[in-house]
Amino acid sequence: MKYTIRKKTLSQGVKSADYYLFYSVGGRRKSVNLGVSHKDIADRKASKIIEELEWDSSGIPGRSRLIKESSAKPILEHLEEFSQNKLKEGCEPQYVNDLNNYIKTVCNDCKWRFLKDVDSNKFVLWRSSQHKRKGKTLNEYLAGWKGFFSWLKSMGRVLENPFLSVMSCLSWKSDFAMKA
Repeated sequence: MKYTIRKKTLSQGVKSADYYLFYSVGGRRKSVNLGVSHKDIADRKASKIIEELEWDSSGIPGRSRLIKESSAKPILEHLEEFSQNKLKEGCEPQYVNDLNNYIKTVCNDCKWRFLKDVDSNKFVLWRSSQHKRKGKTLNEYLAGWKGFFSWLKSMGRVLENPFLSVMSCLSWKSDFAMKA
């Protein structure tokens, strides 16, 4: 698919502040305001849009449709399927119950209902506010979210795992040293 990214020319030759994506589908030219004024960010946003358009036009059943449907489904419904999958894989029920509790706690505290609400920065802020929990416990919360999103990605329900860039707490080592 051919496309270009540039600023739109407005009246009297003045360029728009935002970059636009110009592309053709079925012989018809279309444009999308990318809503950004930085070229690098516009390139990344345009790449995602083009990738989705190509998946839609390829006739391959619905990667983008599956992602859209998944984003409209509550996190707790995804969590139930994740839990069932973990049990089928042979995980201990207590472990699966702990994972559920970790994920539900963060969902409730951060007011996340849908996958689109999930934000790794909000998780880091939440974690920073947890003064009563030890670092090791907070790392288990993070591991639960990383595992949950890895499963969502493997099922084609999300494009990326936002928790991969979140670092573990280092303070759990000092928690352990204090007990020794």
